[in-house]
Amino acid sequence: MGNDLYTYNTKEQKANVVIKKHKEMLEIMVINKTTCVYEDNTEALSNIDADILAEYLDDKRKNNSIKSSIYRSHTKAKGYLYANDWTGAYFGTITFRENRYSYEHAKAELRKLIRKLRYEDENVMYIFFLDLHEDGAIHFHFLIKSCNGKLPVVETRKKDKYGCVYEFTTEAYGGGISYMTKLNNVEKDKAFTYLTEKIRYDARIAFPNKKLFWASRNLEQPLKEKIYVTDIETFINEYVTSYELEYSNGYNNAVCNVNYYKFRIQ
Repeated sequence: MGNDLYTYNTKEQKANVVIKKHKEMLEIMVINKTTCVYEDNTEALSNIDADILAEYLDDKRKNNSIKSSIYRSHTKAKGYLYANDWTGAYFGTITFRENRYSYEHAKAELRKLIRKLRYEDENVMYIFFLDLHEDGAIHFHFLIKSCNGKLPVVETRKKDKYGCVYEFTTEAYGGGISYMTKLNNVEKDKAFTYLTEKIRYDARIAFPNKKLFWASRNLEQPLKEKIYVTDIETFINEYVTSYELEYSNGYNNAVCNVNYYKFRIQ
């Protein structure tokens, strides 16, 4: 690509394009103006990259807003999901028999389970999302992937529309009920969306300053680049051609006036 199309961010020129490269997906976000009018509009703001949103919120909202905290957590979790290979992972849920409304009990039980998983496979990949039932009871949704095929997971006699149903062995998890299936690659994007949607306002309000998801340290975040582009249309066309990208979808976020483009990496 020609160097005259863009330059790296400098003090004189603020970046107007953010590029995020995931495992199978590439996102390009084009910032069309330097001010963001904050609106109490969850749908309009939910898919904006947290760094872009925070840059245009005033200091009070950036530092203290529950919404800002949710967007940052959402962006980080989304990065863990899309930037890593979850082929063959288990997608499921765990619930609790006792102290169902206690954050500390849920966290303690989760830590026990993670220790068991790491004992069987020290390189296990995992991400757990805290969620609340309508009555406020805590449970977790998760993805776990074995790197050595030795996870404490057993097949049950049940089946659902995604195939065989599995559960953790009683030695690995005895605090409640576990239910999981193998991640379906066809439904993978839906599964990722379902998981990130668990980072919700009701959980953040119920548990301020508490973690809403737990991820293994071996997970990667997408490669991220911020640049200034003088000719947006030409830049995107050359980028798509150069990296053999396949257009997936896009939209315009009216709140921050950001154009969003999503491409599949072929």
